[in-house]
Amino acid sequence: MKVILLFFIVPLLSSCSRVTLINVQDDVPAFSRPDLVYFQPGDIVLTISNDPASWLLSLMANPEPGRLKQAYTHGEMVFINKEGAKTLGGFSGRVMSQPLADRLPLFQHLVVLRPKMSRKVRGRLAATMAELTHSAQYRNARFDYSFRDVPGRADRFYCLGLINEVYRQAGVPIPFPHKQLYKNNLIRHAEALVGYQLSDGPVVQDIISNEDYDVVLDWSNARYGQADAWFNEHISRLTIELYDEGWELKPSDELAVSVVLWLADDESFDAVKKVVRNFERFSTEVAIDWRKANMAGQFDGYDDSAKIKALKVIASKYRDDFFVKADFAVLDESVAR
Repeated sequence: MKVILLFFIVPLLSSCSRVTLINVQDDVPAFSRPDLVYFQPGDIVLTISNDPASWLLSLMANPEPGRLKQAYTHGEMVFINKEGAKTLGGFSGRVMSQPLADRLPLFQHLVVLRPKMSRKVRGRLAATMAELTHSAQYRNARFDYSFRDVPGRADRFYCLGLINEVYRQAGVPIPFPHKQLYKNNLIRHAEALVGYQLSDGPVVQDIISNEDYDVVLDWSNARYGQADAWFNEHISRLTIELYDEGWELKPSDELAVSVVLWLADDESFDAVKKVVRNFERFSTEVAIDWRKANMAGQFDGYDDSAKIKALKVIASKYRDDFFVKADFAVLDESVAR
C-alpha cells in the first residue's frame, strides 16, 4: 500500500491530486462555513486556489489567457451518503468520498455549479457517483497525468475525467468534453519533459463558464485572505510571457517539496518536478522583493498597468537565475492575451 507523503504534486500538469494548506497566522479569522443548503445532490463543486502553481496550470495551453478571471484547481460532485450526510465524491489522488462538512475548511475558494436538469436526473448522477466511489473496481485507480478521458476505463482518472465517467454511466451527456489544446511554449516544454504529446483536454474557461450550469454559490474562505492574490496571478502571467519570448524554466537541483505527492514512486516526473521547483523558487524570490516594496508604499496609487511594469522590473533581476533561452520558436505576437 502506497504511503501518502506530504511533498509535492506536479501543479503544471494537474491540481486534481492536490490539497491546499492554510498558512498559519496569528490573526487568522474563525472558520465560517457556507450554508449547506447550497449543496444539493448532483451539484459539481469546483475548488479554486490563487497560488502561483494553480494559475500557471490554468494558463498553460490556454488560447485566451486574458479572459481568465480565476485559476481552476479541482472538481468533485455532491451526493448523500448512507448516513444521510452531504458528501463530496471524486478523484483526489484516488477515487474517494468524504463528508462535505469535513472538506469545507480545506478549501480556499469554491463555486457550486448546478446542472440545468430535472431533480430526477441530478439524483441519478449523484447516485452513480456514490456507487462508483464505493466500488472495488475503481479502488486502485491512479492519477492520469496525460488527462486522457477514456470511456469505461477504471484504472486511471483525473478529477474531471471521473465526473465525465459518472455522466456516461448515468446516460447523460458529459459536462467537460475535451478540445484540442492550444500549444503555447509552456505546454511544449511540458511535453518535452514528459516525453509525449498532450493533444487534448478540458479548457479552463469551459469549466468555469459552462452555460449548462447555474452558479448557485461563489464562496471564499476568510481564513485564507487575498493579500497575495494579485501577485500570484501576475507572476504566473509574467512567466507565460517569458515563455512566449523564448525563455524556459531551468530544472532545479532538487525536487519540489511544497504540497502533496500522491504517487511518490513516479520517477518519470522527476524532470517536471525539478522545473516546478524552480518556478516556486523564482516566484518566492520575486515575492520577497515585491512585498518589501509594497510595505514601503512604493506602489501606492499605482493602477494595474503600473504595478505590472514594476513587477517586471523586479522579476528581471532573477530571470537569468531561473530561466534559460529555449530551443522552441517564439510564438506569434498576435496571440491573444
